[in-house]
Amino acid sequence: MPAEKAAKQILPANAPEDETRGLPLAYTSFHAPSFVNAKNVSSSYLKTEAQTWMSRKRKVDDSEDAASRRIVIHLGSEHIRIGRSSDVYPTTVPCALARYMRTPNYRCKPRVDEFKSSGVSVQPEVPQEKDSEQETHAADEKPSLNESQAEADLADSAASPSTHDESQQMQQDEDLNDPLSRDIERLRTELRAIMRQYRLRSVGNGYQSAKSYNASVQPEPVLEHNDVFHIGWVEALPQGRAKTHRGDSDLLIGQEALRLDALSPQDTSQCGIPGEKPGWQLFRPWYRGMLNVEQYEDVYGPSAGVHAMLNDFQTIVSHAISAPMSTSSDDDTLMSCGLGIPRNQYADYSVLLLIPDSFSRADLRALGTVFLTQMGFAALNVQTEGLCAMFGAGLSAACVVDVGATSIGISCIEEGLVLPETRIALAYGGRDVSLFFGEILQRSSFPYGALDASNRLADLALLESLKERFATLLPNQVSLNLYDFIVRLPHTQAKKYALRLYDEPILAGLLLFHPEVITREALALPRRSVLSSDQIQARSLEEVEAATNAVTMNASLGGDEAPELTTDTVCDVTPTLAMFSTMRTVPESVGVALGTIKPLAAAPNSANSTSTTSADKSSSTEDSAGEKGLEIPQDKSAEKSTEKISTIDSTTSSKNLAMEKSGSDVSQLAAQTDVDTLAVDANESAKDSAIAAKSASSNQPGNPPSSVVYASQTQRCMAAAAFAAQEGIDIVSDASRTSLDQAVFRSLLASTGSVDGKLGGAGNEERLRKLANNVMCIGGGARLAGLGEALEARVSLLLAEHYTPSNPNRAPIVSVPANFSAPQATVIPPPRNMEPEHLAWKGLAVLAHLDSLQELWVYASDWDTLGYRALKEKSLFL
Repeated sequence: MPAEKAAKQILPANAPEDETRGLPLAYTSFHAPSFVNAKNVSSSYLKTEAQTWMSRKRKVDDSEDAASRRIVIHLGSEHIRIGRSSDVYPTTVPCALARYMRTPNYRCKPRVDEFKSSGVSVQPEVPQEKDSEQETHAADEKPSLNESQAEADLADSAASPSTHDESQQMQQDEDLNDPLSRDIERLRTELRAIMRQYRLRSVGNGYQSAKSYNASVQPEPVLEHNDVFHIGWVEALPQGRAKTHRGDSDLLIGQEALRLDALSPQDTSQCGIPGEKPGWQLFRPWYRGMLNVEQYEDVYGPSAGVHAMLNDFQTIVSHAISAPMSTSSDDDTLMSCGLGIPRNQYADYSVLLLIPDSFSRADLRALGTVFLTQMGFAALNVQTEGLCAMFGAGLSAACVVDVGATSIGISCIEEGLVLPETRIALAYGGRDVSLFFGEILQRSSFPYGALDASNRLADLALLESLKERFATLLPNQVSLNLYDFIVRLPHTQAKKYALRLYDEPILAGLLLFHPEVITREALALPRRSVLSSDQIQARSLEEVEAATNAVTMNASLGGDEAPELTTDTVCDVTPTLAMFSTMRTVPESVGVALGTIKPLAAAPNSANSTSTTSADKSSSTEDSAGEKGLEIPQDKSAEKSTEKISTIDSTTSSKNLAMEKSGSDVSQLAAQTDVDTLAVDANESAKDSAIAAKSASSNQPGNPPSSVVYASQTQRCMAAAAFAAQEGIDIVSDASRTSLDQAVFRSLLASTGSVDGKLGGAGNEERLRKLANNVMCIGGGARLAGLGEALEARVSLLLAEHYTPSNPNRAPIVSVPANFSAPQATVIPPPRNMEPEHLAWKGLAVLAHLDSLQELWVYASDWDTLGYRALKEKSLFL
């Protein structure tokens, strides 16, 4: 019998259970990390404290705390937008201050007429007085009918229709003698042509129907408990004090200043010249993109004006920072909200300041002293609006159009840097549109006949609200529409009026493309009036040559130091190529300095030869059918009259072509240009030739030699501006009166590095197309309905006529390939849920979180040691 085999030992399927698993609690929850793999010597696993969650959380807390201690400030004529960089939206505070003046002003000036019709009173019941300038033009200007005359005409019309027809004809004859009425009628003619081309049917006699209806409207009282948007008023006491929630005060800031009942009187007949009597006055330290020195000089005099202005600016900013963040009681509804930062904590905060693209270095030096020295902030960083708007929109390149209340800034940005030669500052904005809307309404029998926006802040606020509700640039909105509005005045019951409008809303928006309806005095830039024609010509030639040579020979003198801000300081906005391209006449000295005109050799009969040559090089920025740059070949002189004197029929085809290219409804607005622009007088060409010939034949020693080598394009423009001053031409001031579409067009051409947009350089065509396809409108004025479409169509037409003229008999101004297609302008909207007026502020708040910003801070110690030079060394745009 065989032996039995030993039984095989079988191991259990699973490992024995750990006895510690049955315990209710573990000994510890700490996880011991394993050893580092020694074979992978490049590993940094757990070698630093930054790889633990405790250190990472500490850094996150530190960054959040740093963001909350950075204050972003955006200056504006109407409002100051302020907030922490960690905030989603800024806090808006009105940039205004009201003070009771116990003595008359140092210099009392009459109000400047905003529009050409100085004889038409803004308040029909009380005609305005005429000053010396108005009396010289009294023969061409006649006042409009007041409210009582309108009522009398209405009563006469009911009695005798024939008498009403005669009075209506007399009224039309008087309107034709009014310059502003002629301008409005010219805009109506343009609008009717647009509607015909777009096949829109206009209402027959629509304007007269709306005017007759408005003349018969009677106000309807509104009880206070039925007025949903009722507003309160600050009561002015007889002793020169005002009753506020804080007690009696002779100084009101922000919303309280705008709601002061003394600044919105019911009877404006006794107002007269501002400041001639003691009383309340409204101050705005920031006006048209710069510090408002002129207003304070008129009130306080040249010795104390700048100090008073900087003190008021500091008061408004301190109020915006230190005021409570929210209001709880009904008594505080008029007080502007702030950030709630106490005054003794300013040293723990840093300021990021947002300024316009075309800035004044003297203003920047004064602002740096206010924030770092007087207010005591820890550090300061300054950025421009165009760059920050691009950051807020998330674009790499764009042409930014900032439409503000009193000014418009245009600049092109590429790869995070502002192209300095593309900057243009225009001296009009949204407030001018509101005032022009009021003028148009007055001529349409506005039911509220006591409208007086110049002496009553409540009426100015009413015009602003009417513009926001009704103004548009969409031609399909032209129809007889019925609206209503409520007039709220202090210590009176609110009244509701009915209003019928026809084409008035779109005529108001057309002001942006026809600024010539505004008077030259009203369009003057602050602190540029010092450069009058007589004073410019009186400047010695040696001073101009010395300044030009200093800039040419030593680059460090071209802008390292900023002048001190005084009442005699001229606004030192740097002239650019885009500004020079808007010149109508180019003297030879300016052309030589810019490098667009070669110096002419002395020869017999040189006056006749230079007359033709200089005439060919003159530019006309107003006509879209014959745009001229500074560089024009001499062999095209025979085509000048054909290019400038064009007919309506010849331009119709080009306009239809532009409308086909643009798919928007408002493309028709760009398709029609001014009749005066299309038919240019031939005498203008002869006048330009005579001026250019005089400049060329004068043989002044101040003409720049052709051998001068400039270190940069900016210095070349500064030298050209100095020679233009000898001819009595202020480049910056003249360029500020350019229409919006022309300014954007000239800015795009200047991005190529030449005045006339030559595409020969490396990457010029690509840059031009990229900027034209990314036109972005920001600012409060960009909320105008249809502005983007209108600007897009107008600029596209200008670019097409510049590079590929629709007239086959006219050669392009610049040489282009045979199958070249002109760039098309495209206006892009702001990002979703982002208002256009907040876009620049939001971009600077995003920029505040970048690590590279640490190298751009200007600390208080740096400012005390180096001053403005410290800011220049740490800024990308100075």
